[in-house]
Amino acid sequence: MRLSSSFLLAAISTAVFACTQDAASDHEGEDVASDEYVDAGKGDGQAQPKVKASGMTLWVDANARVERNNGQLSVVIRGRTSKNIAEVFSWVPDDAFGEALQTSARKFDVVLFGDHEVNTLLSGLPINVDINTSVGTIRNYHARITVAPRFARFGGDNGLWIDSAVRPVFMRNAEPTLAYRSRVHTNEVADALTITTTDHSDPAVTRIDDTTWSFGWTYAQLAPALDPADVIEFAAELPDDTLEKHAGIDLRVVDLQLTTLDPEQAWPSAGCDPTVYACIAATHPQQSDLGHCGEYRPVQRCVYADACEVEGERPLVLSPIDATPLVAARETFVAGCVAGGNGQWCSMGDATAYSVPGCPDETLTMERLAQLVAADRQGFPTSGGQHLINAQLDELPAFSTTYSPGGPALREALASLAGSSHVEAYYVTSEVACQNCTDFVDTYVLFYSLVNRVIAFDAGHGFDS
Repeated sequence: MRLSSSFLLAAISTAVFACTQDAASDHEGEDVASDEYVDAGKGDGQAQPKVKASGMTLWVDANARVERNNGQLSVVIRGRTSKNIAEVFSWVPDDAFGEALQTSARKFDVVLFGDHEVNTLLSGLPINVDINTSVGTIRNYHARITVAPRFARFGGDNGLWIDSAVRPVFMRNAEPTLAYRSRVHTNEVADALTITTTDHSDPAVTRIDDTTWSFGWTYAQLAPALDPADVIEFAAELPDDTLEKHAGIDLRVVDLQLTTLDPEQAWPSAGCDPTVYACIAATHPQQSDLGHCGEYRPVQRCVYADACEVEGERPLVLSPIDATPLVAARETFVAGCVAGGNGQWCSMGDATAYSVPGCPDETLTMERLAQLVAADRQGFPTSGGQHLINAQLDELPAFSTTYSPGGPALREALASLAGSSHVEAYYVTSEVACQNCTDFVDTYVLFYSLVNRVIAFDAGHGFDS
């Protein structure tokens, strides 16, 4: 029977979750005539997530069970079906993953064993479970289960509250790149916040504002706190009081899906979301935590993505970014410029900074960048410059110590603002009239190609003849 795409779309429905076991469902087993569809829904907060597809119902326990076997951490996801099971198998795309064990005629466990498998599960990667039944016309089902850490079992002062979600986030230029983050809030300004765990795997704490704190772990730090017996203590120091609260961490099923379709058709591999890519591109390259752009898996897909594949070609334009972090370095450079004494002098004007598209619709050259800067900065030349590579910049007047001891520090500040030290330049210098002296007007257009950023500034240098 060939199903139309409109029929398949109409068959996609929101799952209904049962808070208690549906006794009548134990007798299900009749196949549905129109049998190919996906039943999906959120499981977070439900007592027992439940989905149906083509005459079979699947339940899973709301919380996965955490165990330790021979010192190794394991996580067990328990499921139950309304049809007798012939075989179960667990996997992730391109690889077997975990171990699916049939525990009775209609029950199974999926066991994730060891830090690699548990960390992968908690990072946001769903685990697929093939369920082959021994009865019915339709016997091949595919489940998709997503598990995430959640704070639970709260107790203590109401003036201190904890976000329930423990989010996996991508940490750029860090090892490991995966970390877990959450937040704490107080109802009044706190002087300090401390978080301690039974096993001393205390998370790092960072103040966000007067009443909000971020905290987090690497997986190695989080793993001991996943034990059900582990208690996490929160204490907020107020000027005249201490607020205290405690909680534990559950591993909760947050999404459950069931289908008779080919899993690759039902759940195609996700690519980089252009919105996430744009967020990463707009974030300073030296900022490590990319949690504001999304959770770990969507961000990971975009960090190393090709701009042309994600966004396609875009017009080559300069988009201004904040250059105020350069003010202090500029002031230091100018203060070091010697006016008289040894007969040399220098100067530097304000800098402007820009981002450019990662996949421009025309050839990007230093001359073309100089033209775009000149359109934004009146008086900048568009021709007559030298195209210099990274190693050639050291001896330029603004970056050496010949005219100001602040030259090398200025170059470092420019690299810090750009987020990269890999740079090439379009440098224009021209002599101006000066009685009994030699004076030059300089302009610099710097292109940091690895991060698609441009910085431009005007300067000058001279000496007595």
